[in-house]
Amino acid sequence: MILQPESGVPEMLTKIKTLQIGNEFRVRPGAKAAGMESIRYMEEAQKRGQDIYGVVIPYQHIRRFNLDDCFLFNGLPTWEAVKNSADLKAKLKDKDIRRKIEQERIACQGKLEFPEWLGWDRVVFEHLEKPELKKLEQKNMVEIARLTEKQPVDAFFDTWIEDNLASAICYHGLANAHPELLAEMIKSDTSLIGTDVGAHLDRFFWHGAPTRILGYWRRDKNLFSLEQAVHKLTGFAAKRLRLNRGTLKEGLPADVAIFDADKIDDLVSAKLPAMVDADEVKRHPPGMKAVLVNGTTVVEDGQCLDAFPGKVRRQQLCIN
Repeated sequence: MILQPESGVPEMLTKIKTLQIGNEFRVRPGAKAAGMESIRYMEEAQKRGQDIYGVVIPYQHIRRFNLDDCFLFNGLPTWEAVKNSADLKAKLKDKDIRRKIEQERIACQGKLEFPEWLGWDRVVFEHLEKPELKKLEQKNMVEIARLTEKQPVDAFFDTWIEDNLASAICYHGLANAHPELLAEMIKSDTSLIGTDVGAHLDRFFWHGAPTRILGYWRRDKNLFSLEQAVHKLTGFAAKRLRLNRGTLKEGLPADVAIFDADKIDDLVSAKLPAMVDADEVKRHPPGMKAVLVNGTTVVEDGQCLDAFPGKVRRQQLCIN
């Protein structure tokens, strides 16, 4: 939105003299160029003396869908022509109709609900009703196509029809779909790392975001050194939020995380839970040895202790 001059937002932001944190800084489908444009916008604002940052969730977003909410195909001319048919399964068995749907999806034709196509490997059968199809759960269409020796489009529609169109399907890449761009956003000095967990209980499981930075992005992708990754999550963020936290220094609150850098992981697996529930929020990352808040141990060897030394932090921001 900030990149649309006609909205008046860019002009408005130049008049705000206090700290500005945009939640969420993400790349929407079909708007890949906006990622680097937003980074440059914030960099220029910072050069002018403005404190402006964007909150980045270090994951690709997902979207679950089914026949009743088939967002991936909604708006495609051929899909719109057949989706309410009484004989939908028969129509979807037609190879010509399948090819038209796939071609329109690739070309992004029609008035689309989802204006981007990045391939069948983004589409995963998350839950299949029929027991004989269970072996295909958590596999994407390219993997199923390889197993069934079919084209991905045929693997998708054949499996869906065989499951009586009752499958639960997941698309990976609703936002932040481009890994190389997401890496730039995460590493940029214009970004703060966030989670957004709790905002959407059926699609966000990202309360492991800090361990995602320490594990996947630091260790596996070499985006940061260990010291840089820790600073991004602690001192860098605390300074921007104007908190007396984020560094180990005599006289400051003793908020400390002790972890094994070779084992730390976020445990967000290919099989995501149905929603963020009581079991999910108790999930502990491997490699986390202990957590201290205000000098009191609250987590030790993967177990939460009955200690609550933390306090809610509140800030008042005023616009001059």
